[in-house]
Amino acid sequence: MPRLTANGVELYYEDLGEGLPLVLQAHHHQAWMPFQVAYFSQFYRVITFDRRGTGRSGSPDGEWHAADFAADLLGLLDGLDIDRAIVAGASLGGVIACQFGLDFPDRSLALVIGHTVPWLDELSRDWLD
Repeated sequence: MPRLTANGVELYYEDLGEGLPLVLQAHHHQAWMPFQVAYFSQFYRVITFDRRGTGRSGSPDGEWHAADFAADLLGLLDGLDIDRAIVAGASLGGVIACQFGLDFPDRSLALVIGHTVPWLDELSRDWLD
């Protein structure tokens, strides 16, 4: 099972296909249907991973924010010797993709965002109350 340490967190990942790197992210690596990964891996090098706190990845103590998840993704790309990637995200993965694009614009070839909203801490606090 492939794992690497990125941003101080052990991340589980899968790496299929060849070509331009395409990172598919959502809640965890299995959030993408096998047929989606199989299809895209015909044309791209597809990377899926379990973000921190999910699946087979580590779950460090403390609070996590979008910037932490984006830094994890950067560490994953560094660990896989990927300079730039197409970063696609759905739901929370879309929030992370947006943050990654803001924090590391020189590391993304493109951002693909779906089924997501901005990271709104105040809205989240109101909803939780």
